[in-house]
Parts: sequence; C-alpha cells; structure tokens
Amino acid sequence: MLEVLFQQLGMFALYFCVGLLGFRFKLFHAGNIDALSKYVMRIALPALVLANISNNTTQEVLFGSFPIVLISFAILLLLWALAIPVSRMMRLRGNRAHVYQGVFMFANIGFMGAPLLAAVFPETGLLCHSLFTLADQVLLWTLGIYLTTPQENFSGVNPKLMLKKLVNPAMIAVVLGIILVSCNVKLPGILNSTVSSIGASSSPVSLIYLGALLGSLDWKSAFSRVEYYLIVPIKMILIPLALYYILKFVGVDAAFLAPLVTLVALPSMSSIAMFAKENGSDGEYALGAILVTSIFSLISLPIVFALMS
Repeated sequence: MLEVLFQQLGMFALYFCVGLLGFRFKLFHAGNIDALSKYVMRIALPALVLANISNNTTQEVLFGSFPIVLISFAILLLLWALAIPVSRMMRLRGNRAHVYQGVFMFANIGFMGAPLLAAVFPETGLLCHSLFTLADQVLLWTLGIYLTTPQENFSGVNPKLMLKKLVNPAMIAVVLGIILVSCNVKLPGILNSTVSSIGASSSPVSLIYLGALLGSLDWKSAFSRVEYYLIVPIKMILIPLALYYILKFVGVDAAFLAPLVTLVALPSMSSIAMFAKENGSDGEYALGAILVTSIFSLISLPIVFALMS
C-alpha cells in the first residue's frame, strides 16, 4: 500500500509542477484555469466515480456500507468543533477565523481524494469516497456557506439554493452509481470504456489545475502564517490516526477504514477559497492554507499510512 501511495504522490507532485510552470510561463490564466476546474468537477470526477462504483462494487458491499455516511457526518462536525478552539488559540477573529475553520474542516476530497483512493484502494476506495461525499456536500453547502460568508452579510441559508447546489454532476454520479449497483446493472461495454477513460483524466487535470491556481499566490506570505502549519500535525496526522484506532476498536468494516481515514488526512479543500472569494470573504487567506497543506501532504500522508499499517 505504501509503495502505491508513494507512486501516486510522486505523480501528484509532478502534475502540480506542470500546472505551476504552466502558470509561470503564461500558458494558464484566469480563464482557462477556471475551465480546467469545471472540466474536473463537472465531467472527469463524476465519470471516475460512476465507473468505479459500477465496476468495483457489489450489492452486498453497498448495502452494508451506508453507516459510513453517518460516520462521515460525525467526523466532519467533530473537525469543525476542533477547529474552533484552534482558531481561537491562534487569536483569529471574525471572517478570518471562520475561513480558517473551513479550511481546517473540509478536505480536498475531489481534486486529490478521488484519484488517490481509486489507485490505492481500487475495490472500495471510491465507494467510500462517494458515501463521504454525501455528508461532505450537505455540510459544504450549509455550514461551508456560513463559514465563507462575511458575518455582516450573512442572512441564513436559503433552502432552495442549497438543494439546487446539491444537485450537481458529482452527486448525480454517486446516486446513479448506487442505483446501478442496487439493480445489478452494468454500463454497456463501449459506454463503460468511455466513462472510465474520461474518469482517468481527473487525476492529472485536477493536479495541474491546483498547481496553476496556487502559482498566482504570494508564497512568501503564505508560508509565513504559523496557523497554517497547525493544520498539518493536528488535522492531517493526529486526528486521522486517532480516528483510525477508534473506528477500528468499535468495529468499522476494515475495507472502509483506511479509505475513510485517508479522506480526513487530505489537505484543505480548494472550494473553500472559491466560496470565500465569491461571497466577499478572505479568499486569498484560504488559498494560502491550501498551498501549505497541499505541499506538506506529500510528507503527512506517508506518515499516516505507515502508522496505519
């Protein structure tokens, strides 16, 4: 497992560098960077999820795995509860404290999590990812909106808007995959091959996108913020390992245990920065956390995997 992880992280680092160099040499700009993001989130990632669920999941495994959704909700809410005292300890206030709680709580399960789990845990990784996504998306479009909206502008969550945002390509792929497995239906051969090939592109394109996105940042300023570094040992190492041994003790299915912990150990979610920018909060601050945690995940993830072995 560690060998596969190192191989994937090495590829991730190279893809990241391609995106970074592409930005530095002006091959990428705001317009096509945004197009890369839309391609991954609306086409490639849903294709990856659909292909892997329909091809690698049985009815028995699917029907026995739904408690993972409840566990996922509990984990995410626990992360938020822990993020609050950490932000206070670092003397963060107001909108910045909320954005920090967002980047502490939500992990990059789309751009990094799905390709990584598909490679390291080919049998159950993306089913676990899909079940976790159900909880992640509900909380992202409710609590995530609250944390990335300036307090003076926040007037509550619009239920209609939340439901509209929840009906997105990734969620549709999750639901469709679950329906196909539940009905014991396989995608036709040529369609399955096409969907699988498109899904395979999600890993390089998503990491190239992240590299290009973070290439526009002031790295010196980002790496000077002490609070970013706390996310790595606390949220990306200690909490995942604690969850691993707790969930193992209470008897969570071993096939889902390591994938679930891996999702928690991932770096900060890029969507938090997008939300913060769109809502008029501190988007650049969120991007700094994404930069620092993404780079340090190349060290923290092997540590977590080694201690889980």
